[in-house]
Amino acid sequence: MVQGTLLLTGAGALCKVLGMVYRIQLGNLLGTQGMGGYQLAYSVYSMLLMAASGGISMALSAVVAGQLAGRRPEEAEAYFRTARGLTALLGLAFGIASYALSAALARWVGMPAAEGSLKIAAPAILFAAVSAAYRGYYQGAQDMRPAAASQIVEQVVKMLAGAYFARRWSLRGTAYGVAGAMFGVSISECVGLLWMRLCGHIPRGTRGGGRRRVGELLRRAVPVTLAAAVFPALGSVDSMLSLAMLARAGYSEAQASALYGLYSGFVLPIVHLPGILSAAVSMNLVPALAAAIANDRKDLQRRQYSFGLKAAGVLGIPAAVLFWSFAEEILCALYPHLVGEELSQATGLFRLMAPCALFAMAAQVTGGMLQGMGRVKRPMVHLCLGAAGKIALEAALMCDPAVHIRGAAIGSTLCYGVAALWNLTDVLRLGCGEYHFLDCCAKPLACSAAMLAVMRLAYPRLLGGARWALVGAGTLGAAVYAAGIWLCRAVTRRDFAQPAPEAWGRFCLL
Repeated sequence: MVQGTLLLTGAGALCKVLGMVYRIQLGNLLGTQGMGGYQLAYSVYSMLLMAASGGISMALSAVVAGQLAGRRPEEAEAYFRTARGLTALLGLAFGIASYALSAALARWVGMPAAEGSLKIAAPAILFAAVSAAYRGYYQGAQDMRPAAASQIVEQVVKMLAGAYFARRWSLRGTAYGVAGAMFGVSISECVGLLWMRLCGHIPRGTRGGGRRRVGELLRRAVPVTLAAAVFPALGSVDSMLSLAMLARAGYSEAQASALYGLYSGFVLPIVHLPGILSAAVSMNLVPALAAAIANDRKDLQRRQYSFGLKAAGVLGIPAAVLFWSFAEEILCALYPHLVGEELSQATGLFRLMAPCALFAMAAQVTGGMLQGMGRVKRPMVHLCLGAAGKIALEAALMCDPAVHIRGAAIGSTLCYGVAALWNLTDVLRLGCGEYHFLDCCAKPLACSAAMLAVMRLAYPRLLGGARWALVGAGTLGAAVYAAGIWLCRAVTRRDFAQPAPEAWGRFCLL
């Protein structure tokens, strides 16, 4: 399980770095207003994609893990073929809907100029939906290599193609530049599907029983899809609500789009950057827990529960502390063109959302635990409760010109905090793992304080410019944090009481 987590973490880290470079390049090409339009179009695309395939991949991974644990590989492959046909049908339907209803969707999100971007991204829904079936099978088999490789291939192609077409088409206007960036998404998803199809090996399965398999997949997938769709749906609601509330607060359309672009295109991606770790842990916990439960391995279940809970705190707390303390330095290093009032506003948003990094990671890891336990509806319900609180709080705060877009940052933090708290409560109540407050919270917080002190001392004394000084200080801080976690026994030898390759992987991850 840990080796797969490391593989996905490494691939996710590389993709996040490439994605960050790509977003910086897009920000320089399109500006804050163009980035606002790109985020609006991408959020609608993500919502449609989640509706087409979001839960099927996770449901298939759990089913495949259970079938393989029971030594039924032919049945596992049969479920895969059923899922592939289902995702192809749904992806085609939602792709056609995206193209046919692009004008209405563009008006719905409050930016009619995004119509072309939604049309050109329609094929990507089909390609990405079918890829999700392949990814779900390989995750269920706990072979993360095809999924990790496809992530990297897709990100590289999106970065190259999106930047190329955005640059070429932006000569005709910002809306065309946004459409060019979305065209890069379609190309990357097509290449990713071809890669998933050509790599790996899936054995031939049994025939018949398709209706039963569809029912089983949908029973598991619908709650997961609804939970997964909350994220892009929140993005769409966020965009519409933010633009409407900012207009009510007295901002023009251009000003509102620029403020929303700062929040969604510049700050939000950095806040979700540590999510590559929690996503890797969560994706591996689902099939690992499903297999352990299917085999009635209580010892293995306890190990997975304890590892997930500890990983969320040990990885999430230092990220939140770092984002809060070095908000301006990180923004200046990543977006050198942000200056003056824009930099000041982005810094304030970043600090407000620093706790969101921890809450989002905890919600993702604990949600994966609940899905692996078969409690697939609970993460959806908890996330919907958080989303309802977010929308209500944003509507109350963003009408005030003194708060404006900061209301969206506060609402996002509340949303993930509520989801994480409810998920954790259910995991502790229903699972058989152990939660130690000192190891999961207190010790990581103390070590994060030591890390922060070292970074603050080192940052102004390092040479090579602000960007390299931040890299050097971050490296020193990470070393101090890792040493502190080990010395204070937040991580002990008991965490490595397993075969050597897995122990080394767990050490590297923590």
